[in-house]
Amino acid sequence: MRSRYISRNTKIKLYKTLIRPVLMYGAETWALNKEYENKLAVFERRILRRIYGPVCEMGRWRIRHNAELYQYFKEPDIVREIKARRVRWLGHLYRTEEQHPTRMLTFNTVYGNRRVGRPPTRWLQYVEDDLLRSGIGAWKRIVNDRNGWKRIVGAVEAGKRL
Repeated sequence: MRSRYISRNTKIKLYKTLIRPVLMYGAETWALNKEYENKLAVFERRILRRIYGPVCEMGRWRIRHNAELYQYFKEPDIVREIKARRVRWLGHLYRTEEQHPTRMLTFNTVYGNRRVGRPPTRWLQYVEDDLLRSGIGAWKRIVNDRNGWKRIVGAVEAGKRL
């Protein structure tokens, strides 16, 4: 990514087609907490800083700010895309048949003994929090309307509130 022989556009294409898909493989099923969100965002910004390089202002070199990086990159950051993928996957899960094993494990309560201490936050809780931050409270009514659900996924990916 630091090579001067490869153009910036080629490096961006390499990042979008090779590195980012490998990094996000299976992201729909991740229960990301803040620590992992920060690690992913830092990794992405590190790659983008290597691609875009430093800036010379009045004879002094500095690294690019985060806002500058995303302004040049013109794509949603990796955490937003992961959240949008999780919301999209939630729609698929909710529209499957009631007896599908994946749906049963996601939406039904698992009974049995658990370890002492605070229970781990589940995937569904993270996704519902993402929806609430986007201003969607009653998602179960909207999920069967595919066009409405696509708008919600787009809003989550853009980081907008509905």
